[in-house]
Amino acid sequence: MEQPHLELLQDGAQQLGLTLRENETRHLSIYLETLIFWAARIDLVSQHDPAEIIRKHFLDTLAAAVRLPAVSTILDLGSGAGFPGVPLALMHPHIAVALVEIRRKRVSFLREVKRKTGAQNLTIYEGRAEDLAEKSELRAAFDLVITRATWSSPTFLQYACPFLRDQGTAMAMQGPQADNEPAQLFSVGSDRVFQQTGRYEYTLPFGNERRLLLSFTKQKAS
Repeated sequence: MEQPHLELLQDGAQQLGLTLRENETRHLSIYLETLIFWAARIDLVSQHDPAEIIRKHFLDTLAAAVRLPAVSTILDLGSGAGFPGVPLALMHPHIAVALVEIRRKRVSFLREVKRKTGAQNLTIYEGRAEDLAEKSELRAAFDLVITRATWSSPTFLQYACPFLRDQGTAMAMQGPQADNEPAQLFSVGSDRVFQQTGRYEYTLPFGNERRLLLSFTKQKAS
């Protein structure tokens, strides 16, 4: 990572309340370089300028990392280019992070990121969320399920429910206009509900793009 981009990442992180350690910046730099190389060949992100990728993807993920609850397992549904799961795994090597992605080329990219960064806490699953939810080793296996700009809240919670343990947290990273559902309680099937327990609005550093982070807790229906 070139020095101006490194400073952009570090300064942006500090604006969000994080001080990146040397090993974190090194691993995030490897991730960025791999992303830029692959993005010239397959569809990963709409931006190709490193500064814009840092600002709109890396720093957005770090904003969610600030609000991360104490967990030992995380599942990133619809991981795409690896946001937010890859940065979370690189910053928290003690947390087991799993990525779910349906598109094979993106899965190949994510496996290359794992290889280059040496992130042993990262597991990548190829397939549809509803199919992978049938695997016994993945059912109710995660403390936190997260997604970024993928589905509306009700749809995301439907997909997240089978993977998430009771009292676990589902987090949806969205643009400010993407979630206008007034409900605070979402039913999933006949025996589980999700109670909205957090709403965090923020602006990306070095710009005026607003973002929204919603948190929900999985509970048994009363």
